[in-house]
Amino acid sequence: MNEDSRFSTRHGFREVNEAEITVRYDAPHELRGVIVDLAYESGLRPKTLRTLVCRILRKRPDSNNWSEYPNIDEENRQLIDNAEWYKVYDLIEAIAEQAHDQEKFESEINIYFIEEGIGWKLSDCELEARNPEVL
Repeated sequence: MNEDSRFSTRHGFREVNEAEITVRYDAPHELRGVIVDLAYESGLRPKTLRTLVCRILRKRPDSNNWSEYPNIDEENRQLIDNAEWYKVYDLIEAIAEQAHDQEKFESEINIYFIEEGIGWKLSDCELEARNPEVL
């Protein structure tokens, strides 16, 4: 189901509730999972995402993982879960550049940042500090 066909969007209930910025120099566990989900929703396959994740994190892909689900998907999630917080943001920028639907990825990650109080904004595949007064 795409975002535009969801009940909340069709009936005008989709609103972004801005949370106070509480996260700037961290990458919460939930964000790490959302990144993977949004990468897939934006057209990347697990194998393509793994190549990107391994390049950004400077890791070797597990040659024993050849099936996308659940093996490569789980490998992606574990690599991202174990990454330094700032590398997670490097990865967000890299995914934004490679996503088949860049507009969707950027829009959805920015909505997530706003709703979860994360003090960053993705614009033209680059993250910049987000301040409440700017919005």
